Amino acid sequence: MKQFSFLSAATIVVLSTVLVFDSAPIAGSFQDKDKKADAKFGKPVHGLVAGAEVVEKKEPNAALYFEVRFTLKNVSDKPITICDYVGSQPLQVRWLGPDGKSLKSNHYRWLIAADIPALDKSNFVTIPAGGVRRIGPRGENSGIIFQTVAESPQRFANVLRPGKNRVTVSYVNQDDGKEFGVPNVWTGTVTANEVVITAK
Repeated sequence: MKQFSFLSAATIVVLSTVLVFDSAPIAGSFQDKDKKADAKFGKPVHGLVAGAEVVEKKEPNAALYFEVRFTLKNVSDKPITICDYVGSQPLQVRWLGPDGKSLKSNHYRWLIAADIPALDKSNFVTIPAGGVRRIGPRGENSGIIFQTVAESPQRFANVLRPGKNRVTVSYVNQDDGKEFGVPNVWTGTVTANEVVITAK
């Protein structure tokens, strides 16, 4: 199994839980109720760039939490095929706590008790030239969750430490698709911009 992973000038102060986050912006269409910043991307690797953004989320009767959303963008002039199989755990997270020490992200911990299908041809998807695609730990529309209260609202969310938490997400793929007859699958590592979530 393989494991794998924006900073902005925007700062939002959340009075209800005294949280502040700085995030580097990403493109995409999200629900209007989400509070988000525009995303920037990291350095291109073989035609792909990766971007991350922090989105503030609030559900009824639940504590405020943050979702780090990860996007791949094809900046080449040709289609690029990627593998999005969650079982391969393609998103790697570098999470540094306020003390600068590395913390382990729980974004794939849910797989321990999950029964998911095996890798197959459907897990190889094509991003057209100029196109973007969300990649998440539970599928395309999911994100990596950070919250201040354990178990609420999500069981396998990461619990923020007081102070600045720095998060960098990378996409890693070594599945070349040959066993399924899928040609020219992108392999390698591409890393997004760093995002900072500050909890007080």
